[in-house]
Amino acid sequence: MLNEEELRGIAKNITDDTRRFNLQEGLTMSEDQLPKRFYKEMLPETSTSITVEQMNQLLEEYFKARGWDEQGRGIADE
Repeated sequence: MLNEEELRGIAKNITDDTRRFNLQEGLTMSEDQLPKRFYKEMLPETSTSITVEQMNQLLEEYFKARGWDEQGRGIADE
């Protein structure tokens, strides 16, 4: 039976491999964006929408947390 650390390692590998495949197939930063309607429609909970700048900041933080560079590539992939 797998423990939590082993499961997290498997999940990390799957996410990294999926990202690596998508990049090899031509994924670009412009495709890491939400659909345009998310920048226009207000969320009912907050009566606000996300801005492109906020999304870029979230992506930057997510990439950093995953150990990827600013383009979403794994450091070892460069």
